[in-house]
Amino acid sequence: MTARQPWGALHDEVLRDLYPDFPTCVVAIVLGRSERAVYQRARDLRVGKSAEYLAGPYAGRLGRGDGRGAGTRFRPGAVSA
Repeated sequence: MTARQPWGALHDEVLRDLYPDFPTCVVAIVLGRSERAVYQRARDLRVGKSAEYLAGPYAGRLGRGDGRGAGTRFRPGAVSA
């Protein structure tokens, strides 16, 4: 377990610049922090992901019409186990 590192003004500025448009794992590497710490600090600063990021492939969202997960969904008339 690592010691806690205080967030400084420079860290907050980098977070505000990078977090909206880059995967959180990348922001965590740049800042030298865990992803959880980055998520929590972004929440505290009220920084969110941009609409462009959320519409892109790295957001991991379903419902973009590309058929993700279609093979594992119940089809009409299917009976559960």
